[in-house]
Amino acid sequence: MDRFPIAATVNLDFTVSSAGAGVTGETPSIAIQRLTDDFFYDDGLPTGTRFVASFNTSTMSEVDLTNLPGLYRYQFPHTEDTTGSELFLIKLVNTGPNPQIEYRTVAFGPLRTAEDLSLCNLFGTVLDINGKADEGKQVRVSIIPNTILATGAKPGMSVDRIDTVTDVNGGFAIDLVRTLTVRLQIPSLGYNRKIVIPDASSVNFADL
Repeated sequence: MDRFPIAATVNLDFTVSSAGAGVTGETPSIAIQRLTDDFFYDDGLPTGTRFVASFNTSTMSEVDLTNLPGLYRYQFPHTEDTTGSELFLIKLVNTGPNPQIEYRTVAFGPLRTAEDLSLCNLFGTVLDINGKADEGKQVRVSIIPNTILATGAKPGMSVDRIDTVTDVNGGFAIDLVRTLTVRLQIPSLGYNRKIVIPDASSVNFADL
């Protein structure tokens, strides 16, 4: 999952390829669904009214067919979301002789400034079997070893385990010391893995 600043206009990219090479001249489409109410983005409507209940897609454009063949892009302005929602489900589809489909979740919210504390913001989204935001699901991080510092309430607080639950959008976020080795458990997904927190300001658990 990618995370962007609130009210940003973001590039949503999709690669169409065949036999390892990018394919030009395609017309892939994108559907942008707001997860708070399942409304879809329609750029053919007047600004400020572009989210509708019915399914809708928009056409993506080629970025550079000479130097970046197969790369298609759609620019989505978060300012069009008048509800201030955080999470959006993206469906990318290409039909014809080179059919491809991809699903992606993007988030909008304050970007963390964990660099000053040498922390990394571990975040993610938990969805149910229908692809809907799953609220109130347990997320547990167990520190390995248990003497390493993490932030549950205050920076520098020594803990051996941090528990949280997903919010109304299915999201969670926990600040952890960079390069820390932890066990991340999300019982509702059957997720139970030992991971290393990267030396970065933030990371989606799905990328580890």
